[in-house]
Amino acid sequence: MIWLGINGYDAARPERGITHNAGAALVREDGAVLAAIDEERLSRIKNDKTYPLRAVARVLEVAGIPPHAVDRIALAHWSRHRFAREMAHAYGEILRMHPRPEFRRYLRGRRWDAWLRALGEILRPRRLPAQVRGKPATEIRHHLAHAASAYFCCPWSEEPVLVITLDAFGDAECGSVWIGKQGRLCKRLSLPFAHSLGSLYTAFTYHLGFKPLQHEGKVVGLAAYASGETLKKRLLGKIRRSSGDGWIRFDADLIQLSLAALRPGADRIFQELTKGLSREEIAAGIQETTEMLVCELVAQQVQKTGIRRLALAGGVFANVKLNQRILE
Repeated sequence: MIWLGINGYDAARPERGITHNAGAALVREDGAVLAAIDEERLSRIKNDKTYPLRAVARVLEVAGIPPHAVDRIALAHWSRHRFAREMAHAYGEILRMHPRPEFRRYLRGRRWDAWLRALGEILRPRRLPAQVRGKPATEIRHHLAHAASAYFCCPWSEEPVLVITLDAFGDAECGSVWIGKQGRLCKRLSLPFAHSLGSLYTAFTYHLGFKPLQHEGKVVGLAAYASGETLKKRLLGKIRRSSGDGWIRFDADLIQLSLAALRPGADRIFQELTKGLSREEIAAGIQETTEMLVCELVAQQVQKTGIRRLALAGGVFANVKLNQRILE
């Protein structure tokens, strides 16, 4: 059996795209990758997010597989109507936290938008590229895809593996925790998108003058030149630990900064948090906070499960300094 994996949203509306890095891959049932490429390699647009029509055509060409020989399609992301209820519920919870007026208006709009987008997709479902239209397709939730990329490529096929994913967010989650055992993944935790360290780190990247979702590594480098203790204390004053899933919960200001970094009001919150600090101290503060909180999550899950083999995936774990701390 041959699967065509597509990281893209709707072939009928290619310009709408996804968040970043659309692409395609051909995979045989035994796990062999026959071909894989990101759309950016063909369009020459960095992090290209438009529907990967070129990438789909190219992987078929490279593998020498005619479209009719593809058995199934794996689609990145759930359709929005599958998690609209989660999104709307989360926006309602944030509204009950009494956020600032401009963020309250934004949240009300987003809550309605979640339902309207869901209804629109029920009436007009996302479509496949023409050459494979009509093939059976399976939607893969974002963090399951991350977890699978880590677990099925790790070297411990005979042992239980603790799998943790963290990123900005995808399909109403900012992270997840799984146990991989005997070739199967069992989900332990779903981490809510509104309390995302990945989104917060990206917001700091933007407000430090770098490109979000592209230059986070520059923040990691800048953090080496100062102590982040002052900002870390300020950030931790706005974060509590949840007794339910053991993950963190932001206050309304941190949620606004992380979810609406480019909108009015977020810059004021950033300035309040970082008053009197240099760019180096700001970078160090968000880096040290991220290291501390993620290491706490990893340690907690290792302790609860007794599993010390780790497989990690998602944008947060592209942070090499964080990975060094986890390994230590």
